[in-house]
Amino acid sequence: MLSPIAHLPVCWLRRGGLGAFFSRVETCYLPNPTFTIQNPKLPKLDDVELISSVGMDYSRLWDLLAAGKWKLANQETERVMFIVAKREEEGWLRVQDIDNFPCEDLRTINQLWVEHSNGRFGFSVQKQIYQGLGGSRTHSFEI
Repeated sequence: MLSPIAHLPVCWLRRGGLGAFFSRVETCYLPNPTFTIQNPKLPKLDDVELISSVGMDYSRLWDLLAAGKWKLANQETERVMFIVAKREEEGWLRVQDIDNFPCEDLRTINQLWVEHSNGRFGFSVQKQIYQGLGGSRTHSFEI
């Protein structure tokens, strides 16, 4: 794994969207990963259900992550998120898109990343890091 810890796409979030996104992660009740080398408590990948409230097919993302193709999986994550949010043409998500992003789809994407990376990557991992650095929904990127 050559990607930085908790690497996942953030380029599609407009100003102020990062805090809103991690608030959505929290309201969708994405569990914090508990995997450590000494304490491997993640479920088996065979148990992962590719659930989508809008009929999104996550099998390509599964395949890329299973192959350890992190950069391509990152691009696929962006692609499916834009489709789910109906923002393919714009190529970015607004706060209202994030607030309305289906929890089922967010959970599926997060679970795939967390489980294929042994708890190193995923939205729930990113949220822990973001909050640990003092990030919040109201954080401003302006100085």
